[in-house]
Amino acid sequence: MYGVPNDLDLSPFVNKEIGVVNVGQFTFTLIFEKGNLSIACEGQVIVFEGEKPTTVLNGEWVDLNPLVRIQNLAVISTKIESGKSFSFTLLNGIKILFVDNSSDYESFQVHIGKKLIVI
Repeated sequence: MYGVPNDLDLSPFVNKEIGVVNVGQFTFTLIFEKGNLSIACEGQVIVFEGEKPTTVLNGEWVDLNPLVRIQNLAVISTKIESGKSFSFTLLNGIKILFVDNSSDYESFQVHIGKKLIVI
């Protein structure tokens, strides 16, 4: 809804493992093992395993299977892809693309320590 700030510092997620994936009716949350870090997702989320993209969430659930394969993996890099998207690359090469695709609702809540960034 608000877009990805071009100065968003995602570096605190690097070298942190995804400890818990909480799945709700219309959202899921990635909770990281250390650093008081999490991302609540309501926007479009696409997981790339190699060149194969799998949409996990796009306003409704599409395919939950990739969520099982990202648990307990560390983020090795982050990237602001555009004013509407950012990504994490995990230790095994899986890439998670977070896309702010709503003009009406918040797509993501990024918690870094006590700081909350709403996208």
